[in-house]
Amino acid sequence: MSFRALFSMQWMVLVAAVGLVSATAAWVTQTPSTDAIALESRDGTWQSASFGYKQASGNTMKQIDMNALWGLTPKKDVEATASTPWALKGIIEDNGRKVAIIDVDIAAKSNTQDRYQRFLEGDTLPDGAVLVKINKSQVEFTKNGTSSVKRFFEQQ
Repeated sequence: MSFRALFSMQWMVLVAAVGLVSATAAWVTQTPSTDAIALESRDGTWQSASFGYKQASGNTMKQIDMNALWGLTPKKDVEATASTPWALKGIIEDNGRKVAIIDVDIAAKSNTQDRYQRFLEGDTLPDGAVLVKINKSQVEFTKNGTSSVKRFFEQQ
């Protein structure tokens, strides 16, 4: 046998051996362990952070200045919302004018085309109140000489 043929045969044996070892190593490392899982014992002095979610109470909600949170400055002379048979559902701008979208029948169980109506400043609302001002997230209205506000999604 010539040197060249012997060298070529040794080269092929070496390549086959390396391939066999590589394949075996890959198979062994890829096989998941079937050992039983055991929990590690924990150090009794370890503590988690004291952070946690809490349910906000009525007092907590009173302390939060919601107007400051949303960047609003409410008028101090405006009273809280009176019970109304309608609800503010949206405010849009149409040709530079703010338009309030109002659910005129909040007691209804189904949506109809005429249930949501558009109101401008100065319009009369379903309960006879007059829409005075449309702001970013609320409308101001007067009824029987009393000023009130209605915010988004307030039902009563």
